[in-house]
Amino acid sequence: MQDLTALLFSVHGRIGRIAFCVTWLIAMAFVIVPVVLLGLTGALDEPPDEESALSGAVSIIMLPAFVLSLWVQIAAYVKRLHDFGMAGIAAVLAFIPIVGLLIILGLMLRPGAKGRNEFGEPPSGLFDIGRPAPADSKETQSS
Repeated sequence: MQDLTALLFSVHGRIGRIAFCVTWLIAMAFVIVPVVLLGLTGALDEPPDEESALSGAVSIIMLPAFVLSLWVQIAAYVKRLHDFGMAGIAAVLAFIPIVGLLIILGLMLRPGAKGRNEFGEPPSGLFDIGRPAPADSKETQSS
């Protein structure tokens, strides 16, 4: 369970292609499942009305689902970028239309760097998170 939590929510360490794809699908499910359930109940059939209790319920359900999905996506992008030896701030580019699609495809298809990098050990299994480098590793690498 701890590994699943780290896979979904941590921005530390590295993940491989398969773990990235699965995490990305899980993030999408956090939004898609509530939309499908709301659609099945007919909640999405009515036009939004500020005074409608149903509109309020949709907002209460969708906002946390969206925020959760967004965080899981960011964490996955950062860890996958770490697998290439890149800083996680580059994950911002994944949210630019068209450019983001190309970046996501690249993260899904391109193999990561072999061996240890400044972000830790490479992932060893399908869903393993490469352990983050110790805090003092940058000091020992630069010496």
